[in-house]
Amino acid sequence: MVQLEQLIAAILRGEPVGWPRDAGQVEEARFLQAAARHGVKPLLAHHLHCAGALRDWPERVSESLRQAAREEVLTDEGRRPELLQLLRTMATVDVRPLLMKGAAVAYLYYPIPFLRPRRDVDLLIRKEDVARVTRLMRDFGYRRSPVISGDLVMHQCQFFKPDRSGILHTYDLHWKIANPQPFAGVLVFDELRGRSIELPALGEPARTLGHTDALFLACIHRVAHHADSPRLLWLYDIHLMASRMDREGFERFAALASEKRVAAVCAASLGLARQWFHTELPTDLMEVLAAGAATEPSARYIGGRMRPVDVLLSDLRFLGGWRARWQLIREHLFPPPSYMLERYAVSNRMLLPALYAHRVLRGMAKWFGRPHSPRSEFLKEAREG
Repeated sequence: MVQLEQLIAAILRGEPVGWPRDAGQVEEARFLQAAARHGVKPLLAHHLHCAGALRDWPERVSESLRQAAREEVLTDEGRRPELLQLLRTMATVDVRPLLMKGAAVAYLYYPIPFLRPRRDVDLLIRKEDVARVTRLMRDFGYRRSPVISGDLVMHQCQFFKPDRSGILHTYDLHWKIANPQPFAGVLVFDELRGRSIELPALGEPARTLGHTDALFLACIHRVAHHADSPRLLWLYDIHLMASRMDREGFERFAALASEKRVAAVCAASLGLARQWFHTELPTDLMEVLAAGAATEPSARYIGGRMRPVDVLLSDLRFLGGWRARWQLIREHLFPPPSYMLERYAVSNRMLLPALYAHRVLRGMAKWFGRPHSPRSEFLKEAREG
């Protein structure tokens, strides 16, 4: 059996890799499924094309990779003018967001933006600007997704709009970088803005996180929000960012991770990037990062074994005082009526007690069920080929 993830990683490392001679149609299908699951089909097409090897691969595989690349080109070209217009319009009302995660990584670290697929654009803003940006997004024809809200339970909202060509424009507005409490406040807008850099590919007024902060966020996000998933696209992001860092940059990164008590999480992410893509990392600083595992609340998230109730308990332990803890529980159990009515697609407010009861009862199995671990699923599939 073909070791799919190892094969994909070798291609992305730029190694001369041919299609295995003993692989048949079943392996072709599984390879394409793995490439799609890891989000790297356009990137594979690019690497194989640059190596002059794509034409030597099975037609089914090569054409699927080429088609994925073509689709990402069209999507990127269709989304870019909208992003530029939104950024310029926000600047006119004195809102200057920071691009982060997928879109920022695509335009700053990849040789061509379409090689880095992304479903949305993530913008970090000040919380006091949320209402202003919400009005602006609605003026642009966007709808707000029904997402649970609260001061402690959720630190982002999402807007979406399909255009005439069928492209879906989706924007995630964040006022904190993550939802789980051990990660939510480790970096705040003002300090990130002060260290931000220009994003030349998008021009004025586009800005994004500085290199150290971008790597820091990439390392913690895949753990905090994606159960420590070893998705190769996210690890390749980390590889590209880390490859741009010099010794001084790594020292700032290690100091920041230790100060914010997420050193073990950062070490885990960097370690996976090194495992899959042979990323060059300072050994002494990696040892410093790994030393924080026993004392950091965030280290519980490593390994993807957290059930939703475990995340809640972690948040409760992290919060100081019973008032904040009760507020978090209340926000989980009893979100605003407007959310409940939209979520259940009803308008009769008399139904709210029944809706809340249904929410609590239905959520019991989810909260106390076995953890959904993308990490264990990916590693199992990698072992099975």
